Amino acid sequence: MSVLGIDIGGANLKAVYIASEQGDAEPRSINVSFPMWQRWETLSQSLGEISKTLSVPADARVAVTMTGELADCFTSRKTGVEFIAEAVLLAFRNHEVAFYKTDGRWCGGESFLENWELLAASNWHATAQVAAGLLPNQSGLMIDVGSTTSDIIPIIDGEVKAVGKTDYQRLRNGELIYAGAERTPICSLLQTVQLGDDQIPIAREFFATIDDALIWRNLVAEDSSALTTADQRSRSIHDAGRRLAKMVCSDFPEIGRPAIDNIATSTIKAYQRLLVEAVDRSIELHRNRLHTALVVGTGSVLADMVFDQYYPELQRINFSDLVGANCNASGPAYAVAILMQQHRNGNSIALG
Repeated sequence: MSVLGIDIGGANLKAVYIASEQGDAEPRSINVSFPMWQRWETLSQSLGEISKTLSVPADARVAVTMTGELADCFTSRKTGVEFIAEAVLLAFRNHEVAFYKTDGRWCGGESFLENWELLAASNWHATAQVAAGLLPNQSGLMIDVGSTTSDIIPIIDGEVKAVGKTDYQRLRNGELIYAGAERTPICSLLQTVQLGDDQIPIAREFFATIDDALIWRNLVAEDSSALTTADQRSRSIHDAGRRLAKMVCSDFPEIGRPAIDNIATSTIKAYQRLLVEAVDRSIELHRNRLHTALVVGTGSVLADMVFDQYYPELQRINFSDLVGANCNASGPAYAVAILMQQHRNGNSIALG
């Protein structure tokens, strides 16, 4: 059975097509920038274009998870779920469509309204369900560092043991950090930065993001063709440094490389403190049960740095080593595709 898995976020559309459960063909994946708050009216059209790009056949089933309902183009999460679900059903009106819920079950297109609370922000649960089948002793942590948010999900004896179900509940319990590896503004992580002998306040403006800090420190690859930045200029090291200088209302020639280095390093350390706090909280809650960490997502480099420094005793598994870099970057889309195959065929989780 072939399945198209789709993860509809607030900033990106991610899709993975798996041709068969036997894994005799490599999954095809795509990750498209889609600022929901600006382009929501084109969602159905964009999903159709993704289907064409991945050459999805007419008999493929479509499995969907979402977080985009939180985008501020929607007056409520319920309104967002309704709009997204209807856009999906329009785009895939000739396919069998199922929506993933945070109770680990599915609902069809005819019942999405009555299930909207379980459909909202469901993608983390899908990834954790697949992670549970990949942990060697079926207990550990799943750390998913995405472009916008980070999930810290305990898995105990093969079951997802998150305290919260909604994003609000998970924020409250430290299982969701609303900061990630690309879109998080630096001014949300830092108040001041030490430059020479002075403590300089950070401009409270969307001049630069954590992605600029990672590019500057050569922790992620630069990309001169990508324009998904604060100023919509390139993801080159040169432009990243220029944006970082703006965080202290300056230019690169004025403050120099050491100052840019410090802004970038301070930004990364600020994020790491958030992740360490969340991981410590989960370890404390599940004493002596967490021996493994499965690291997922486009921002895996941030989690790897934290585990190298603070948790060397935990066995670390990288999702990308199991499913490939492309599917790792589209983890929830890959997860719902796998879970749909498992649901339909009664098979254990198989890697595509």
